[in-house]
Amino acid sequence: PDRAELAQLRRGVQARDGVVLDLAPLTGEDVGRLIEDRIGAPPGPGLRELAARGAGNPLYVKEMVDVLLRAGAVEVSGGEADVDDPAEFEAPSSLVAAVDRRLDFLSTRTQEVLRWGALLGMEFAVGDVAAVLGSRPSDLLEPLEEAVSANVLIDTGTQLAFRHPLLRQALYDRLPGATRAALHRQAAEALAGIGAPVKRVAEQLVAAPATVDEWVLDWLAGHHAAVSNRAPLIAVELLERALAAGAGPRREVLLVALVKVLFRLERSPETQAQQAIEVATDPDSVEEMRHVVAALRHRRGDTEGAVATLAGVVDDPAVPEIWRVKHRQLLANFRRGDLSDLDAAEKAARETKALAGGDRYVTAHALQTLWLLDSVRREHDRALGHVDAAIEAVGDEHELADLHLDLLDNRVFTLQNLDRLAEAGDALRAAGEVAARHSLPVGLQVSAAVHRYWEGRWDEALVELDTVIEDGPAITFYGLREPGPAALLLHGVAALIAGRRDDRAQAAAHLDAAEEYAPATGAERESFDFLLVADALAAEQRGDRVRALTVLEPILNPTYAAMMLRHQWLPAFVRLAMEQDDRVRAHRALAVCEEEAAKERRPARAHAAASWCRGLIEEDPAAVLAT
Repeated sequence: PDRAELAQLRRGVQARDGVVLDLAPLTGEDVGRLIEDRIGAPPGPGLRELAARGAGNPLYVKEMVDVLLRAGAVEVSGGEADVDDPAEFEAPSSLVAAVDRRLDFLSTRTQEVLRWGALLGMEFAVGDVAAVLGSRPSDLLEPLEEAVSANVLIDTGTQLAFRHPLLRQALYDRLPGATRAALHRQAAEALAGIGAPVKRVAEQLVAAPATVDEWVLDWLAGHHAAVSNRAPLIAVELLERALAAGAGPRREVLLVALVKVLFRLERSPETQAQQAIEVATDPDSVEEMRHVVAALRHRRGDTEGAVATLAGVVDDPAVPEIWRVKHRQLLANFRRGDLSDLDAAEKAARETKALAGGDRYVTAHALQTLWLLDSVRREHDRALGHVDAAIEAVGDEHELADLHLDLLDNRVFTLQNLDRLAEAGDALRAAGEVAARHSLPVGLQVSAAVHRYWEGRWDEALVELDTVIEDGPAITFYGLREPGPAALLLHGVAALIAGRRDDRAQAAAHLDAAEEYAPATGAERESFDFLLVADALAAEQRGDRVRALTVLEPILNPTYAAMMLRHQWLPAFVRLAMEQDDRVRAHRALAVCEEEAAKERRPARAHAAASWCRGLIEEDPAAVLAT
């Protein structure tokens, strides 16, 4: 802080030919060593997550460790010190109070602006805080410059952010508790009035639990889909509050929206879905809720009940055609099973194929199931045979064009795994022709971008991504559409390309945009790897290799996403681990990669990745260069 006495001290030191040192925040590695010195063991993932809140401030790290040790919350196991649940930790009140006292040197106007900024969150746009204050952005120039000069705020390029979470907490605590809900409600309407992103508006509304008025209900009825896509947990809370308040004529819309977002979060809203069927007047909403009820019954093991839910309507001409098709697809997925038992699923698929009686859809779907099973087993040669047979079964029928496109996407995936990249490119071109011939609204642009990335044709990858609608759908197991997978891959590929080109601002923009699509479903976790790697690369470029490794940890977990091609990222993990002399994690990564390679019937990409990892650990350049 630029208090007068500190400024005078600096001038005095400089006048005597002294040196004034500007201390930068500690790096992630420095923080790790500080924690190890105090505890006697290096920090694990949870403890590192807590330490990151300190933004490199050694006082915060010291106080945090002391509080955790006094509470007996630190456990040393496997050579690492860690905590069970980082989310339960609260900053010591003494530390918050000390920070609060250091804000008194700011002018009254600056403190007022910062309190509203704190209401908006850790980061805020100048236009947003101007809107909630009812001011012009230019009127805030002086107080915001004072806050930046005082190191209370930092300029991130697109927004202003509190330099440290404790600064924001201290300012937020200055707001009277009795008025905070009303202030959040006021901020929400002000942000909506300037067209702010729906997530920012929703964050303000969720912080105002007692306020569900007509404006809130109208806004939620008009924006529930966007909120559900970008912040599903916030959407659940807001929708439940609205329905508890009655919701009036908006009840049908909001109840259907709640069922959809709960289903996406893999919860069980069967009761709410039945209620929605009873109150819905829109035929599409009725059938969508019926679809969800069937899927939920199948999910809990009642396949007979699930089939019965759809059997009476799948051929009913009164049902909208699109839902008759979706119901048929879902019935086929019921025959596939949930894949928890691969052998049982294979037996069921072969029985279904044998009994298909010439039905093209049923035959192709059964073959696609066999492709999926062999892909999980990493038996890619056999998988290719199944998907080629499925493509032949669907032919060029218009009614099966969606499935045809999906199967070509499957073929691309398998050919990439077999390192037959030219043939994968041919399959992508064929998919483009199918999409154009049948006027399909969605093609394989994201898959094409991923393929161009691995070919090193990054400009072409970005061109493909430019044609993608961010909220574009992806078909899930239950035949419903989720926006997340396409958006995660879109931003992940773009962020990684930007990072590789050292365009850090562009990489950060895509990483920030992707935060609105935190993976909540299996389909989204399968599409999360590019983002993980891009985020880790950004941390490494900032000099924080500890965070880079932490970000990549899910790649070591084979159960995180069964179809993720984790081997392609493991050499980067090993390199980072070895640079930190963390041989334990390096060998863990090698073991995962060798397990992936062992599944390949014919040595391909996973074998090459395992050799690369082994060369890095053994410091054998020949093994690395051979890949």
